[in-house]
Amino acid sequence: MNVFEQFNQEKEAQRTLIKQAADNKFITNEQRREFEQKLDNDVLTIGVIGQMKAGKSTFLNAFVFERDVLPAATTPMTAALTVITYGPEEKIEVEFYTREEWDEQRLTAQRELTADSSEAEKSKVQAAQELVEKSARIGCHLPELLGTKRTDTLDKLIEYVGADGQFVSITKSVKIYYPKEYLKGVEIVDTPGFNDPIVSREERTKDFLRRADAVLLMLYAGRPFDATDREIVFKHLSQCGIGKVVIGINKYDIPRENGETESEIKEYVKAEIKNACKASNDEGLKEMLKHEDPIPLSAEMALLSYLPMKAIISNDSYKHAWHRYGEVFGLGSQDDLREFSHFSDLAKRVQEIVMKEKGEILFNKTSNAIKAAVDKIGSDLAQAITRTKELKKNLELPDDELEEKRDKLYRAKRRLEEQLEVYLIDLKAGIRGVRYKQKEEVEKEVDSLCNNIIAGVEAFGRTVSEETIRQKVRTDLDQLETRIIPRQLDKLKREKERCIVNVSEESVRKFSRILNRMDSEHELLIAKLKELCNEDQIDNFLEEEETTEQSIGIGTYISTFIQGMLFISVFSRAGEVVFWNKDVKANYKEELTKLKNRFNIDELIERLTDIEPIKDRVKKLMFDDFIDPIDKDLKQIIENREGREKQRAEATTKLESLQKQEKEYKEKRATMGL
Repeated sequence: MNVFEQFNQEKEAQRTLIKQAADNKFITNEQRREFEQKLDNDVLTIGVIGQMKAGKSTFLNAFVFERDVLPAATTPMTAALTVITYGPEEKIEVEFYTREEWDEQRLTAQRELTADSSEAEKSKVQAAQELVEKSARIGCHLPELLGTKRTDTLDKLIEYVGADGQFVSITKSVKIYYPKEYLKGVEIVDTPGFNDPIVSREERTKDFLRRADAVLLMLYAGRPFDATDREIVFKHLSQCGIGKVVIGINKYDIPRENGETESEIKEYVKAEIKNACKASNDEGLKEMLKHEDPIPLSAEMALLSYLPMKAIISNDSYKHAWHRYGEVFGLGSQDDLREFSHFSDLAKRVQEIVMKEKGEILFNKTSNAIKAAVDKIGSDLAQAITRTKELKKNLELPDDELEEKRDKLYRAKRRLEEQLEVYLIDLKAGIRGVRYKQKEEVEKEVDSLCNNIIAGVEAFGRTVSEETIRQKVRTDLDQLETRIIPRQLDKLKREKERCIVNVSEESVRKFSRILNRMDSEHELLIAKLKELCNEDQIDNFLEEEETTEQSIGIGTYISTFIQGMLFISVFSRAGEVVFWNKDVKANYKEELTKLKNRFNIDELIERLTDIEPIKDRVKKLMFDDFIDPIDKDLKQIIENREGREKQRAEATTKLESLQKQEKEYKEKRATMGL
């Protein structure tokens, strides 16, 4: 079972759980539709980045199609953004550059390079020149194609992304629809080469990588982690989250044939990654890559193990590879090739990341939300049974004992209110400390990042274009949105929960002592309050299960907040070379210094550490759901002396009905495996 099949199998298991919950009346039809819609709308996104020579096309042919579908890439400069997903029939959707994007390329192609031009700038100019040169194949039809989209058959893909394709020069992106069931709800994104000459496409690539569930960094074993790989890592991986990156060393058979061991190949790459991270002074990147073990593999061996022998024999390149692997490594069958390719090792690692990511974000949230709904029904039943038992017991008491019990209840309520005030004062003080500490840490990281960016701007040569400076600044600042702020907010959540637990432990003990003096069944209330003393149960106590919409809402808020902070002026036209760019660099340094000075995350931190929900929930549990209903019952019993016999009979009948419902509830719950 491949990673996509497992993903869809888990989706179906979630769908079954949702149906069972609805059939058992644990959730409403509206909730069922909401849960199912989340499953239907969720997309598993896997990004693939790497140089052209890393063999990404061969890898994707083996990983996704298990046949020869994608042609070899053209050049690192003109490779299109390719998205592979499910479709009922094989087809492709092609998007061409707009007129504005094409005019931008023509201007860039005419740019004069200088001795101070960076490698990134050179690659952009070379890419633009190559695009313009290849456009001659389209002839007079080019103007009418710009800014349009078209649908074509899969066998024509080579015309849009192949080295000699007619439309390769103006193809911005391609979406491939393929009729494999396991691709339903899946997107595999093959990113363009480094230093994409098309700004809008680069932004789209960043967006894909930001929301990717797993990202494959494909290295070429013949020269793993060279300068180009480092450029890709620092530019693209800054968009990805920690724990989402898989490093593959493709074509590992080449150094193996030359006498290197697998262990030596891996250790070399690990050492190079460590050195590159150290040189970059990027703590986030170090954290992202330090625990990731590179996986040597051969995508070509894997592909040969899937292809029909007839296809291998009829293709000179594949036939040569088959004989070479046999002669060099003694591999005589497709099973041998698949095992020696180590393809399963990489697939397993991707699967682990995907299921962890989706397990936390989609599957666990759905299961937990359903479990919370089921638990609430059980909790409500238990509470109703407890209250009915209390009512029955009170109906047996004489008037003087009823009055005494009501008086005790009144005194207990006063003491609980006083203790609640003390608790909230202590909690507010603790949360203030958490907010201050986290604000200080965020500001320190922002200062460090801005200082590093300022140093990088200062290091540029005098004739580097403003566009190059701007792109470098914005790429580095992206770390705020993709790594620094999310990491700090995650830490804030943990510190907040730790603070709640520390403050709650003593207060919950005091609440319990007050409740123990009452002659009422309060075990359920104490058990609920004790959830405040366990970090893993705080959300359960608040009856909060963050929905996808809430998660997206907070994410959008963070993104908007950061984008507002990151406005950096553009001081000259994109693509224009600024000679003696002293003023440009000074302006960027000034803007970055302003950003440091005005960066303020107070509003966001306060929003995420609000204790009002805890206050409201404790008051509801202790007073609205417990003390006040008992007091109401006692008052009604005292005032209605004549009707007590009838009330006892009704309470007995009600209790029997509730206990029957509880038994049925437990049986239904057991069938769902909860």
